[in-house]
Amino acid sequence: MDDGGWKALGVLEITEPGQYQIMHQNGVGLGFRKIGTGELVAGSVRHPCQPCSCCGACGCSGRGRCVGCSQYAGWASRVEEQLQEYYAVLDAPEGWFVQRNTRTIHALGCPALTKIVGEITAVLEVGCTHVDRQWHLPRCPVPIREAQVQAGKRCQVCAPAITLPPPRTGRYAVGGGRE
Repeated sequence: MDDGGWKALGVLEITEPGQYQIMHQNGVGLGFRKIGTGELVAGSVRHPCQPCSCCGACGCSGRGRCVGCSQYAGWASRVEEQLQEYYAVLDAPEGWFVQRNTRTIHALGCPALTKIVGEITAVLEVGCTHVDRQWHLPRCPVPIREAQVQAGKRCQVCAPAITLPPPRTGRYAVGGGRE
């Protein structure tokens, strides 16, 4: 008999008439609850999932990891590369600055950047916490050349020596485009 790829997980015999809800919980599997009483009639029927390679919870969301562990792994791989780039630029800082997502321009070695790099290092040392969603994963400072800075303001702590381009008005310029 061809079941079209479906697998039987078990057999459930419900002798008491009534309506039942089919319940699902990651890591536990399927269960059946009688409507009205709230009592779990049968549970722990595991669905055929791929366990997370990091924490062991249901890793069916993709790439063999649960959502939180997958998010942390992606962040860690990106931030480790960015940290290496940041440390390499610290050895020869001439002409390099950092523009953060707040459009604030920092000089390399700014105390604000040192604090962020410390937070990143601490999170990397702790490792994955297996939380469903990793909400606070700090962004790494990414160095840029002075010519790449298109807008922003100077950090009030380090006050970098950079010539900022004038702010754009957003109006249409003569010859097409916007200012």
